[in-house]
Amino acid sequence: MTLRVLRKQKKVDEYNFPYTLPSPYTGCPFGCIYCYSIKSDIWSARLKNWEIKPNSARPKKNVVNNLKLDLRQLRNIPQKSREVQIGNFFEPYPPIEKQHKITRNCLDVFTNYPNWKVHLETKSDLILRDINFLQQLNDFEAEITITTLKHDNYFEPRAPSTQRRFEVIEELANNGLFVRVMIMPVLGDYTDINEIIQQSYEHGAQDFKIKDMNYFTIEQLVKDYNIPSP
Repeated sequence: MTLRVLRKQKKVDEYNFPYTLPSPYTGCPFGCIYCYSIKSDIWSARLKNWEIKPNSARPKKNVVNNLKLDLRQLRNIPQKSREVQIGNFFEPYPPIEKQHKITRNCLDVFTNYPNWKVHLETKSDLILRDINFLQQLNDFEAEITITTLKHDNYFEPRAPSTQRRFEVIEELANNGLFVRVMIMPVLGDYTDINEIIQQSYEHGAQDFKIKDMNYFTIEQLVKDYNIPSP
């Protein structure tokens, strides 16, 4: 069996689901300085002779049609394996999603597969545009990334602010959607885990995941980017 856009995970735990759709786009415009996927994007660009624009996003071709083909191929897998995370590598809601609507169309595909559980990880408030699609999914969980309450403009210079993401959590929750907050990565003293959990809970979050950085160190980031003390 050849999967086209879905990836089967070798290890399934609290962070990894049986399948992922890493992103309908390649690259990300948010410029988060701790992001390990930026280096992967630059490497892929060199291999494929693309113009290297680390802070941009490019739409992938044929994602929606290939997703339909993959789901047809997987129609006989056990129910416990019918779980997918969208956007665990690149942001699924870059600004160009307003034009291309690939993520939106992928969600529309899943409305025809009610036996699949869909998780979608994002920092973007553009997810609010698709609330009507998300409400049609039989089993959906929004995963909103919050990393810091201090100097978020240094760590995530072009992403929606932390405060805006709290507003996103609240609006999703008020529309009956399950919201999990992803405290990923933990940025040393810049990440007040207890305060993030408290504020997220007050805005309607129902679950949390916490994970350390897996590529950089906070000392390295503070030095390289002249980040003020927390």
